[in-house]
Amino acid sequence: MNGSESLPRPYTAFLCLDGWAGRTEQAVEIVADVGRMVRIRAITDRTKLAGARRYIDRGETALVPAYAITCRKGPAGLLTMTGPYP
Repeated sequence: MNGSESLPRPYTAFLCLDGWAGRTEQAVEIVADVGRMVRIRAITDRTKLAGARRYIDRGETALVPAYAITCRKGPAGLLTMTGPYP
């Protein structure tokens, strides 16, 4: 997937966080691109954001840096966690 492809909104991607315990990926919906930031919507019960004690619950939205999002379509249209956000 490259930056020239147009994806329908909202679509599912992964929010990647690097922490002391390793890297975590959580499924989120991309709602909008806002410059270098991306507005996401949580689709799990509790989604961890960067920072101490920063969480959003299912259905809530937040702005995150675009480099924290990965999205790639694999076989059978499944999303995999490789490559940066387009």
